[in-house]
Amino acid sequence: MKDLTTPPGTTKMTNLRLHTNLAISRQKNRDGSLRIVVRQPETGRMYAFSATTWTIIEALGMGMSTQTALDSLRNFSPTPGLVSDPAPNPAPAQLIHQIDKIAAQAAAAKLLIDEAEPTQSAPPVTAARRVLFNPFFLRIPLPGIAPLLHRLSLPARAAFSRPGMLVWSLLVVFTAATCQQQWPSMLRDFSRLGAMRPWFELYWLLPLATFVHEAGHVLACERFGVRVREVGLLFYLFQPGAYADISEAWMLPSKRERIVITLGGIYFESVLLCLALLAWSQTLHLPQLRLDLLVLGLLLLSRLVFNLIPFLRLDGYLLLVDLINVPNLRKRAFQYLAALLIPQLRPVGALRRASRSEKAVFLVYAALASIFTLLTLLSVARVTYAWYIAKMNHFGTLAFAATLLAILTLSLLRLRGTMRGLQTAEQNAGGVQ
Repeated sequence: MKDLTTPPGTTKMTNLRLHTNLAISRQKNRDGSLRIVVRQPETGRMYAFSATTWTIIEALGMGMSTQTALDSLRNFSPTPGLVSDPAPNPAPAQLIHQIDKIAAQAAAAKLLIDEAEPTQSAPPVTAARRVLFNPFFLRIPLPGIAPLLHRLSLPARAAFSRPGMLVWSLLVVFTAATCQQQWPSMLRDFSRLGAMRPWFELYWLLPLATFVHEAGHVLACERFGVRVREVGLLFYLFQPGAYADISEAWMLPSKRERIVITLGGIYFESVLLCLALLAWSQTLHLPQLRLDLLVLGLLLLSRLVFNLIPFLRLDGYLLLVDLINVPNLRKRAFQYLAALLIPQLRPVGALRRASRSEKAVFLVYAALASIFTLLTLLSVARVTYAWYIAKMNHFGTLAFAATLLAILTLSLLRLRGTMRGLQTAEQNAGGVQ
């Protein structure tokens, strides 16, 4: 992340306006002060400002002159941050000179641009994104939950502190030792679950796991002062769950903090997994509750493994992107693979400027992700076909064929949209190498 405290020189700027496509995140420092992190969409660079400095930039971006921006600061209480605030009680000429330097910095970073300079427009909305209502995927925001999050700041600090991680480690070790001692009993309960097929328990336990997972992300954001844009209920194929928009976490300057937020959901689910297995070990005389706890444990364990798979856009993928420092890895990898397989498409934009090591990462990731997706689809198709045959006999083949045709049609439409996007990007690039 860049820091705008020492520019190489100063140049007075006029006719400036704020870039319209900036991503802006307001975050708290550990001392409670405010910092503003801004991402420039064209260069991809991020900049951190104090509240005072960002107020100056916003004033300049609204077309104010240096003197007017100075006047706007007289009713503003400076807040220390990552970028130095103007010195206390400076002379007017010195303060105006500092504001001119801030304008030069912001213009050099393309946060402030000339009014005559065009900005890159947002990509056109595809036909699939014009659908306003999808009964199989519903999101219900819960705006009243924001005050509750601030009350959980103390538990969040405890959960993500070093003592909290030590307690978690001891809990995991103790749970593993307990399961190892009761392994024969666990195998007997596994066999009973295979005969019961506890679909009802799975339907109601899955939302619990989802709520705990999202709570982990939200509390991790609260721990590091990141705003959670939205929290709400989610219904996917009529299955209840929860969701949280923590996209501003990607604008944190610390990679360690970003990784902690990414793993926050898995961290909380692992705690619930340990508690479920420990409770299972103590319910020998309650057979139904014992089986329900084992179902919850298996569900949480499978979710932990599933979320860590880097070929799906889940926590494992986000963790990989942060570790190797290659943003938007999946999209760029498949775009690069498509450009290699189709001669008419050449790598566009940032793909042309990618280093040799990045292109190797794109190729390896796209190949492995394609193999994983193919194997997964074949496994799902095999199970689905067996289910259709068991339920519908001879009509099961026709039903399976219809389902497969619908999935292939949607996939081809999506691929067509991707190819059109690549062609549009190639045209906008003008064929420049």
